[in-house]
Amino acid sequence: MSARAYDIESDGLYYNYDAETNSAYVTNNGSPYRSFTIIDGKERDMNLYLDVPDSVVYNGRKVAVKGIGEGAFESSLYLRFISLPKTLEYIGARAFKNCASLESIHLPSSVKYVRDEALSGTYVGIICLKDGFDAVEFNPFGDEHAKCTLYLGGSWEKSTSIFAPRDLLFGTTFDTDKYHPENIDEERLDCITSMSTTPKALPAESFSDATYKNVPLHVPYGTKSIYEATDGWKLFSLIEEVDVFEEYLKTQIATTGEHSAIENVTDDNGEACRYNIRGMKLESPAKGINIIKTNNGKARKVMMK
Repeated sequence: MSARAYDIESDGLYYNYDAETNSAYVTNNGSPYRSFTIIDGKERDMNLYLDVPDSVVYNGRKVAVKGIGEGAFESSLYLRFISLPKTLEYIGARAFKNCASLESIHLPSSVKYVRDEALSGTYVGIICLKDGFDAVEFNPFGDEHAKCTLYLGGSWEKSTSIFAPRDLLFGTTFDTDKYHPENIDEERLDCITSMSTTPKALPAESFSDATYKNVPLHVPYGTKSIYEATDGWKLFSLIEEVDVFEEYLKTQIATTGEHSAIENVTDDNGEACRYNIRGMKLESPAKGINIIKTNNGKARKVMMK
């Protein structure tokens, strides 16, 4: 990776200033980002958790952070989690390429461009578009086959790119009228999940005949008959009732909600069960990010040290 100049250093992150837009974008200091500790006199890498702020100070003035620059985090092997600001407008080519520890990412609705190979060489299992999304370019894996779940929480406007997720998860507030089938390559779809208990009609052209026939549709318990009677959804041949909450838990780490750094969580907090970043149920607290489902049905994220 060639060395890059940077204009701003703040809280462990490097930025360049873009005079044309009076904004900043994340870059690096010429080397991958890393966090390490010293054990027996030797450097040992640690998982890296980063929060990109919505603004930084440049020459005494606060400027918005609007981009993740080309190759900014490339080959940052221990980058595990990154929170992106709602001011973000673009993610450059190879921005997270070969970040082997990165497992999920939430893209704010403000993002307009995700350039080629932004996530190639990663094991990202979840891409979360929670609040609506209208990126005109969305090609995070380049020529690689995506092996991830795409969560659509609001709407997704027509894109110039085609994305091929493994699974498709519709949130309770997803606007079926704003689903654009031309954004999705259905060839590798293994499963479609809808979380709504009162589904709106789905335009019949949303999926191909092959998808309606061969891809299972997962719906909340007690709603199969509702989906079977609702236009569009009733075209699916394989409608199965599942715990969609557990499906949704898999997306929680990808949201921009803040997590708490705490040592222990007990049943005094109303905990019903907990899951790891992959949505697998845990018998006890585990190091890293835990997703806790409480007795009142809500969920929260905590960082266990």
